[in-house]
Amino acid sequence: DALTGLVNRRGLDRMLHAEIAAARRESRPLTLMLCDLDHFKHFNDTYGHVQGDECLKQVGRLLREVCVRPRDIAARYGGEEFALILPNTPRSGSMTFARALGQMLKFLKIRPPGSGEDIPLTLSGGITTCIPDEHTSAESMLMRADEALYAAKTQGRNRFFSFEMQMDTIEQRQI
Repeated sequence: DALTGLVNRRGLDRMLHAEIAAARRESRPLTLMLCDLDHFKHFNDTYGHVQGDECLKQVGRLLREVCVRPRDIAARYGGEEFALILPNTPRSGSMTFARALGQMLKFLKIRPPGSGEDIPLTLSGGITTCIPDEHTSAESMLMRADEALYAAKTQGRNRFFSFEMQMDTIEQRQI
């Protein structure tokens, strides 16, 4: 992606197909997260598209930094949406990763010119984790993660949701 320096949508599709095949072969879990910056349209409308682009670049840098293992992939899915492919990450690990990502985002300082204060950013995300079988496809994983993202937003934003765990990151903090 030219703006963020992350893998673009075409690369995401290609890499997701490859990681599904590898996870199927190895009988290992594969996690896909779709993330969306909460209220980004309001940010763009308030501070302008140049500042919006700068914000996306900073979020892109953060996502690259959290993908520390060699096969972890951060990608720009489109607009203010991002995707993370996390091979060999079980359900519980994906929820822990999501909570840590949310915490790291709190420390990301976005200060548009003239605002005088840092703008807090939050992410909502959908998580799907499986050990792929012959029926698992990139499209089905993307659809499942997108449905979980919608559920996270419906439940109040600033959280990640997983249907497989029937839990979000807010509920997990209370366990």
